[in-house]
Amino acid sequence: MKLAYNPFVLATLCFLGLFTSAVRGVAKANDVYLIIYTTKAGYTGHVGVAVDNYKIVVKDTVIDGKREVVYDSVKNHTLTYYDLWGPADIRLDQHDEDLACRYYKLPRSSAEESLTVDYFLTRGLPHSYDYPCDAMVRIQTSAVDDFRFKVIAEDIQQEKNYFNSREYNCTDYVILCLKRLLGVDLKASEYIPFSWSSTPNKFYKEVVSSLKAEIIRKPGPEVDRSFFKERVFNTVLFNQFINHEKNN
Repeated sequence: MKLAYNPFVLATLCFLGLFTSAVRGVAKANDVYLIIYTTKAGYTGHVGVAVDNYKIVVKDTVIDGKREVVYDSVKNHTLTYYDLWGPADIRLDQHDEDLACRYYKLPRSSAEESLTVDYFLTRGLPHSYDYPCDAMVRIQTSAVDDFRFKVIAEDIQQEKNYFNSREYNCTDYVILCLKRLLGVDLKASEYIPFSWSSTPNKFYKEVVSSLKAEIIRKPGPEVDRSFFKERVFNTVLFNQFINHEKNN
């Protein structure tokens, strides 16, 4: 197993017990979860990502005939969630502009409620949509991958300090996280007059067709419809100017 980390990262992984578990072949299967709100009936939709958290378990084991203390990583059934938002209000003439971004890493502290798979499936997002997600996909990773993912997600939040509806939206943020973790180049853009943009519906279809992923919740038939029809056309036709976002 080849691990390409700098000395500081390797030291951190060893401290957490993740690197030790990985090289000895006892790392437990862990997961990255894609949380998707589809574009439908005037809703824009949204994409976020969550990753497993761990507790460190100390145990005795026999290695090469010698008893040693091993620090192992075990899922604690809670998640850390990441996503990107633009300003709460975006004018029609601002959709191709770089705007102020709002990144989130949740929970913000241990004082806040823990997040779990069930939370997203039954309650939604703690800082925004207060209803269940439309789709959820699980990608199996390792403890080392999950540690790397958290570093990647937070590094990108520092690097790309803007939001652009056309070129860098919530879907693009998650795509970039997965690209840096897995080396995949997901194509989730569709034509929205008069340019191309990544959208939640296309993202879901690309993920399930391109990656080895488990569908935890399958979306409705709207996932096969275009952003233009579900968001733009329905908004104009039915005057569905709806703000479904809580104050986040």
